[in-house]
Amino acid sequence: MADIDTNLYSRQIGTFGMEMMGKLIKLDVLIHGLRGVGVETAKNLILAGPHSVTIVDNSIVEARDLGSNFYLTPENVGNITRGKASLEKLQELNPHVRVSLHEGPIDEAFLSHFHVVFLSETDLDSLIRFNNFCRSQEPVIKFLSCEIFGASGYGFVDFGDDFKCFDKDGENNRSFIISNITNGNPGIVTVHEEKRHTYQDGDYVIFKEVQGMTEINGLEPMPVKFVSPFSFSIGDTSAFRSYTREGIVEQVKVPTKFEFKSFAETLKNPAVKEPLIVSDLGKFGRPEQLHFAHWAVREFQKTHHYLPELFNQGHANEVVLIAKALNEAGKGTFSVDAIDEDVVRKVALYARAQVSPIASFWGGIMAQEIVKATGKYSPLQQWLHIDFFEILSDNVDRTLHNSRYDDQIALIGNEIHNKLAASHSFLVGAGALGCEFLKLYALMGISSNGGQVVVTDDDSIEVSNLNRQFLFRRADVGHSKSERATLAAKRMNTDINVLSRQDRVSPENEIIFDDTFWNSRNFVTNAVDNVNARLYVDSRCVWYEKPLLESGTLGTKANVQVCLPHKTQSYGDSQDPPEESIPMCTLKNFPHAIEHCIEWAKDEFQGTFSDGPQEVNKYFEDPIRYLASLGSSGNSTVQKDKLEKIKIFINLIKHANFEECVHVAREMLQDSFYNTISQLLHNFPADYATKDGTPFWSGPKRAPTPCIFDENDDTHLNYVISAANLMASVLGVPQNRNPEQVKNMVRNIQVKPFTPRVVAIQTEENQTVHGADDEQILSALLQEMKVVDREVAHKRLNPAVFEKDDDTNFHIDFITHAANLRARNYKITEADKQKTKMIAGKIIPAIATTTAMIAGAVAIELYKLHIHTDIEKFRNTFVNLGVNIIVMSEPQPPLRTKSKDYDPIVMGPIKAYPEGFSTWEKITINGPCTLGEFNQKILSEHKLKVNIVSCGKTCLYNGYLPKNKHGDRLPKLLHTLYEEVSGTKIIPGRKYLAVEVSCEGDEDGSDYAIPVIKYTF
Repeated sequence: MADIDTNLYSRQIGTFGMEMMGKLIKLDVLIHGLRGVGVETAKNLILAGPHSVTIVDNSIVEARDLGSNFYLTPENVGNITRGKASLEKLQELNPHVRVSLHEGPIDEAFLSHFHVVFLSETDLDSLIRFNNFCRSQEPVIKFLSCEIFGASGYGFVDFGDDFKCFDKDGENNRSFIISNITNGNPGIVTVHEEKRHTYQDGDYVIFKEVQGMTEINGLEPMPVKFVSPFSFSIGDTSAFRSYTREGIVEQVKVPTKFEFKSFAETLKNPAVKEPLIVSDLGKFGRPEQLHFAHWAVREFQKTHHYLPELFNQGHANEVVLIAKALNEAGKGTFSVDAIDEDVVRKVALYARAQVSPIASFWGGIMAQEIVKATGKYSPLQQWLHIDFFEILSDNVDRTLHNSRYDDQIALIGNEIHNKLAASHSFLVGAGALGCEFLKLYALMGISSNGGQVVVTDDDSIEVSNLNRQFLFRRADVGHSKSERATLAAKRMNTDINVLSRQDRVSPENEIIFDDTFWNSRNFVTNAVDNVNARLYVDSRCVWYEKPLLESGTLGTKANVQVCLPHKTQSYGDSQDPPEESIPMCTLKNFPHAIEHCIEWAKDEFQGTFSDGPQEVNKYFEDPIRYLASLGSSGNSTVQKDKLEKIKIFINLIKHANFEECVHVAREMLQDSFYNTISQLLHNFPADYATKDGTPFWSGPKRAPTPCIFDENDDTHLNYVISAANLMASVLGVPQNRNPEQVKNMVRNIQVKPFTPRVVAIQTEENQTVHGADDEQILSALLQEMKVVDREVAHKRLNPAVFEKDDDTNFHIDFITHAANLRARNYKITEADKQKTKMIAGKIIPAIATTTAMIAGAVAIELYKLHIHTDIEKFRNTFVNLGVNIIVMSEPQPPLRTKSKDYDPIVMGPIKAYPEGFSTWEKITINGPCTLGEFNQKILSEHKLKVNIVSCGKTCLYNGYLPKNKHGDRLPKLLHTLYEEVSGTKIIPGRKYLAVEVSCEGDEDGSDYAIPVIKYTF
C-alpha cells in the first residue's frame, strides 16, 4: 500500500477503504469512445486512481463533439482525432495513473492486456464478439458497455460466471454492546438500550468478550435475522452455557458470489438474473420498452452501418418495426404486451445526439461500475435503462448551425438553448460539485450570450481536493477555488460569462449579495458541503422566490432536490436528522468504540496545544484583567485547571528546549494512560458493584487497564515524538524528528509514581463534579499569578491550529497515537492513521464518480427549469451507486400551514391566514410607517389585531405587557425602532425588513398564524 498517496486520496480512501484502493491501483483499463460518456467515464476513473487507462477513439473531432467532450477545442475540429485531442488533458488529471492512447482498430489480442474493458460507440456485432472473448479469458476480463441515444441511455456490466464481491454495500461494520443472549434455536441476541442495532437479514456477525456463554466467542461469522430494533436472531445456541454478562457483537463482511451472463444472452433476456431496475417511480414498465428501443436502434445500425439520422421519421418508422419484430420473437422469453411506439421514436429520432448532462450522469455510473471490479460494492445485474424524455421540447425550432451546441439544440430546440445562454444564475461553491457544474455550464452554453454566472467560494485549493475537483491541478494548490475553477471553465468555452467571487454566502455578507443581486438571478445552484450554508441559501431563495437546485454527496450516496417557488418544498421544509453526539461521560471515562477514543484525543490536542497556549497569550496581555474575567469561564475546577496549565507553560518558557518537550510528552503519556486510569480503578475497582448489586463495569462501561510505558513500543514512542514536536512548535524551539535520538532522551526520564487522590469522577451525563480542594487551590493560584515574572512577560506562544491535510505537522500523528493508547486502555480495536484522519478531520467521503453523476442529474433538471412549469416533469433523485439504488420521484408540494382545532402551544384553536399558506408566501406592508401605523395597516387590510411584533431575534412590540412598557415605541418608524432596540444597523441599500407577527382575529378573537411580513420602507 506504500504507493497510495493517502493525502491525495484521503476522502476516497474514506469511502473505498485501503483494501479496495490497493486493488484499484493495480487495474489496467481500456476505454473506447470519447465523445461524451466515454470521456466522462475516463475522467472519473482516472481520478479514482487505477494503474493505467488506455483510450481509443479514432474519430476526427466534429463541432458538435464540443458539446459533450470538455477537453476538445474549436481548433481540434476537423484536424485531429478525439483520442489524440483528449490524451494530454486526461493525463494531467492524475500523475499516479498511466494514461495512453491506442490508435487503430482493436482486436482480441489487444483486449487481452487489460483487466477491464469499457466500450461505447461500438456496433452490436463487436459488442457481442468482444464480450464473448472477455468471458473466455482466465481470469475473466471484466466487460462494460454504455451508450447514450439522445435523451436515453443504457449501461451493461458482465464480470463473468464467478465474481466474488468482498463487501457488497461498502457500509462500515457496526458493533454493539450485548445485554443478553438466549439459549434456543434460534438464539435471540439483545443489544444494550444505549443504541439500536442496524443489522438486516443476511448480515453476518461475530461475538467477543461474552461471559457465561463463552462458546460463542470466536465462532465463524453467523447470519442474523432482524427481530426488533434492539434484538436479532442467530443460529442454535441451545447447547451453549447460559449468558451471564458483557460481550460485543460485531458485523463482518462475508464474500458474495455474483454470476453474470453474456451480452448476447442478456440482450434477448435482460431480466434473466433480476428484474430490470425501475429508476423513475413515474415510469413503471419503461425500462423494458427502452431495452427494445435501444436494441432496435442497434439492429438498424447493423443493417445500415450508421445510426438513424436526427429527426428522420422514415428511419424512426423502421426502428419501430424492428422493435415490434424483436418483441414478437421474444414471446415466451422476454417481451412486453405491446411496443410503445412513442418511446421507440424518441430514442430513434435523437439517437445521434449526446449532451453533457446525460453524459455526466452515465459517466459517473459507469466509472463506479469499473471501480467495482475490485470486489467492493454490488455490481449491476446486468442492464440499466433510463430516459429523460422530459427535456425533449415540443413545437420548437431545431434548426442546426454546425456549432458546438447542435446536439443540445437537437434535443431542446433553439428557443430553450437561447434562454440558457441568456440566463443569470448563482453557483454557491466551487468544490467537487461546483467544478462539475461549471464544466456542464460551459458545455451547455449557460450564460454564453447575454447572461452571467456568478460563482463564489471562500476556500482555497488543497492537495486532497485534486482527486475529485477535476478542474484543479497541483499548480493550483493554495489558490482560490472559485477563481481557478472559473478560469478552467472559460478555457472549455470562451463564450461563457462567469464571474468569480471569494465571499461566503452568509448574513454578514448581505451587503454584497443584496436585494439587487438576488433579484437579478434566474436560478440558484447549491454546491456546498454543510447543512447551515444550504439552509441559508435556501432561505434567501425562499425570500426572493428563486428556483433552487440543491444536491449533495456522501461517498457513493447522493441526492438532488428541486425547489420551485410556490410549487415544491423548500430545502428547509425537510432536514436530515442531526449527527449522533458522544455523551461527555463516555468521552471522559467510559469509551467503548474507537470513535470515542479519537474524539477524546482530538480534545486533548485542542486543549494542550491550542487552547492552553491561547490562554497563556491572553494572560500575558493583561494578567489582572485576565484573572478578573476568569470567573465566567466555568466552575472552580475549570478555573484551577486553566491556571495550572498556564503555570506549566510559564515554567517551560523559562528553559525551553527539545529535551524539556520530550520530558513533558513523557509525563503527558504517564498522566493520561496510567495515572488517570489507575485513579478511575481506585474509585471503581474491577469488581465494584452499584447499590443494587449490579456490576459497575458492565454494559457500555468497560473496565480499563493502565498502560505501562515501553520505549520499544512504536505507539508509545511515536506518541512521545509527536507530542514533543507539537510542544516544541508551540514554544518556538527547534524540533527533532529522529526516533533514536528521542528514544535516548526519553529513556532517562523518571516519572513520579502514581498516588491515589480523593477525586470525584463523572459517571453520568450532565453530572457536575468538583475536586475536594479546588476552591482552596484556586484561591492561592489567583493571588500567586497577579504578578508576571519579568523573564517571560514579553513572550508569546504559537498555538496550533488543527490542520488535517498536512502530514508533516504531527497533528494527525498525535491524535492517532493518543487514540490508540486510550483504545489499549479499554481493549478497543485500534485505528490506523487514515481512519483517524477521516474521523478527527470530520472528512465527508467524496468521490468523483458520484459527484459527476449527481451533477448531471441536476443539469437535466436545469433543462426542465427552462422548459416546464408543472412539477410533474421534475424529479428529485436519491442514489446509492454502491448498491445500485437510483430513485427518481416527483418533488413534494410545499408544506402548508392549516387551521387546527387545537394547537398544543397556544392550548386552543389556531387559524391559518391565508388558509394553507407555505413558506414561499409573504404579506407585504408598504412603508415607511410607524409601529402604530404598521399595526393599524394589518388591522385594516387583513382584519387582524397585532399582539407581538418581532424581527429576527429582536422583539419590537409585546401587546401583552403593560402599556407603559412598549407604548412609547408606537410613534417610532418601524425600521428605526429595529435599529434602536437590536443595536444593529440595517444593511446599506436594504429597503425591507422581514417581520414576524403574532396576532388574533379582530372579530372572532382567535389566534392566527400568518406568513412572514415583508415591510418595505
